[in-house]
Amino acid sequence: MMYFKACQKCAGDLTLEKDSYGSYLKCLQCGKYTELNEVGDTRSMLHGSVSDQGVLKLAVAGSMKAAAA
Repeated sequence: MMYFKACQKCAGDLTLEKDSYGSYLKCLQCGKYTELNEVGDTRSMLHGSVSDQGVLKLAVAGSMKAAAA
């Protein structure tokens, strides 16, 4: 799954990937990794959001604030 312009570091595009340790978001531009927790059918970042949609809203809001400054 792709999330466009959702990277908190560079506003790049994120891909949702999975390996033997679990799921993570990876930025295609800067290479930043963000680990995810999976509970049932919902995903959350390790520091609190309840779903992957919540994660994306926060990431996009953060990048918008950085771009405005």
